[in-house]
Amino acid sequence: MLSREEAYRWTRAGILAAFAIVLSYVETFIPLPIPVPGAKLGFANIPILMALVMLDTKSALAIAVIKTLVTGFLFGSPIMIPYSAAGTLLAFAGMRLLLNVPGLHLMLVSIVGSILHIAGQLAVAALMLETMLVWYSFPILLVVACFTGALTGKVAAFLIESLEGSGSEKESSPIVPLAASTADANSLETLLPTQSRRNKSNPLSKLDVRLLLTLLVIYIVLVFILQGPLALGICALVAIAAAIATHMTLKDAAKALLPLMSILVITSVAQVLYVQRGTVLFTLGPVAVTEEALITIGVMVLRLVCIMLASVAFMRATTAKELMEALKSLLAPLEKMGVRTTDFLLACNLAFQFIPVLTNGFKQLKAQRTETNPGFGQGGLLRKLRDYQTLIPPLAQSAFAYADEVASEYAAE
Repeated sequence: MLSREEAYRWTRAGILAAFAIVLSYVETFIPLPIPVPGAKLGFANIPILMALVMLDTKSALAIAVIKTLVTGFLFGSPIMIPYSAAGTLLAFAGMRLLLNVPGLHLMLVSIVGSILHIAGQLAVAALMLETMLVWYSFPILLVVACFTGALTGKVAAFLIESLEGSGSEKESSPIVPLAASTADANSLETLLPTQSRRNKSNPLSKLDVRLLLTLLVIYIVLVFILQGPLALGICALVAIAAAIATHMTLKDAAKALLPLMSILVITSVAQVLYVQRGTVLFTLGPVAVTEEALITIGVMVLRLVCIMLASVAFMRATTAKELMEALKSLLAPLEKMGVRTTDFLLACNLAFQFIPVLTNGFKQLKAQRTETNPGFGQGGLLRKLRDYQTLIPPLAQSAFAYADEVASEYAAE
């Protein structure tokens, strides 16, 4: 059993981790009006900022880790985890340091965190694509980071103020009965049906998730190590076979590739401009397109596609429950070594429990607002942001109230 203070802190960490994942879902309703594939508003980082201010560093770090793991496995693909983790952890460290500066507005802290997030992602992308040319995309992404960081910081500050004043008379937002939603959404598969084992004929689904994860890691290492067209061709055939076995569609594959698409395109263009020596195939004005440049781009794209297909195949061959059990199994040796993992596992367990609860709450609120205002969530970006922002405070207040109820189950008397 945990002390009452620990129970309240870690259940709130669990609800904020779930909030981070649900806000990733909310982001799909508000696409950015810029031609940068995969660019997002960054709402999923709001709970991390809130935890840094309202809880403590350890809880906030747990939220960042849970968000990275869950969104990587269930919203993207496992290969995106190191890509996302580098950005998230670098941003986390930068924001933690800046919050020690007295009087610094949360919006500025968030902007710096957003810039560091992009820098961390590009560093991993440079390793994945084996070229430093990915940094040519930094100026474009920097502008996006400043905009999204400012927006994220503003919303986080607004929510913190709303939650801290939720007991006062000035707060009269409607509260959603979240606890009543658990019976209707008792598993992640209700939120993410594409991640469940939809087809019993899937041969990969018969394997243990830990074995599948081990095979995936070995495959990714081989893709980077092996050289030559024959070796890469065999890797591609393995990835295609896995995709076919798991009944993957082109839409699934495209969705997994989208977050890296802008970096991939810009890197390919930079590669053509950079490699001007060798056999010239054709020219585009003053630019010579060489055979060497196209081969390098082809290998880079093939490797990335192989890894993405294998990752999505893994994701489609397992379930959220099995991933949670695998995580517990992987953390067990740390517990035996004296590293306390029970708090993190509690927050992780509660996050999985709260995700469908919050999603139902969001859908309820959205339906209520749409019923009274048929134009809710319609129109341009600013109109959508203004409308959806009104849903978050009552949902956050309901979530914290629900977390406090759950905390009593884990608190020692």
